[in-house]
Amino acid sequence: MMKGLVFLVFSSFSLMAQPSLKIDKGVIFQLTGDSFSIDSLIMADSAVLLLDNRHSSNLLRANVVIVGNGCVISGISKNGENGPAGSEGSSSLYAAGKDGRGGFSGINLFFHFTTLQLGSILEIQLMGGHGGNGGLGGNITPSLSGISTLPSSRNYNTSTQGPPGGGGDGGRGGNVTLSYPAELDSLVHQKIKVMNEGGVGGYPAVWSGAPTRPLGSTPAAGTGKRGVRGKIKYVLLKK
Repeated sequence: MMKGLVFLVFSSFSLMAQPSLKIDKGVIFQLTGDSFSIDSLIMADSAVLLLDNRHSSNLLRANVVIVGNGCVISGISKNGENGPAGSEGSSSLYAAGKDGRGGFSGINLFFHFTTLQLGSILEIQLMGGHGGNGGLGGNITPSLSGISTLPSSRNYNTSTQGPPGGGGDGGRGGNVTLSYPAELDSLVHQKIKVMNEGGVGGYPAVWSGAPTRPLGSTPAAGTGKRGVRGKIKYVLLKK
């Protein structure tokens, strides 16, 4: 059970102070800022360290890193907003739903350490945000000029409803650079799991009378693209 959310704020002057950070069991700890240089990072079992997603990149340097079981360093990005519904209008042009917004990119992380002790797998989560879903088409009001003809293959009622908005693209996964002494390479590859997949694309809106798309089927027309996976770079330091 999580004990709560704690904040740590560092100014640029704190980079010279070389403090230590200890996160107790089950605590969620929020960093505030983009650059941190500490003597030691100690995470008890099930501790979570949240990176600051207000910044595109975070730098974390620690001489000593000691991590318990089930710990996470998280920099998951924000999802895109859903598109607004279309307005009521006399034609499909005015009644069209708006596209969902694209998901935000995952945080880029530079993580340097010289001593590492891990109880189990340490997850570094930097996935891109999901794309927003499209907005529903608005109602089409009959007019003297008639109703525009729409393609029948799309999932909306062509006689009474405007076309749905498309899904936004998923955000790119964050890039990771891990910097450490060469003798730690085997341990890093065995026990640090980087999760930096791109975000899932949003779905187009579907009017209430359309059939449900089976799970695992081919994405419907108008589905946003999945974001690109971030890169992982290992920098081995020699004595």
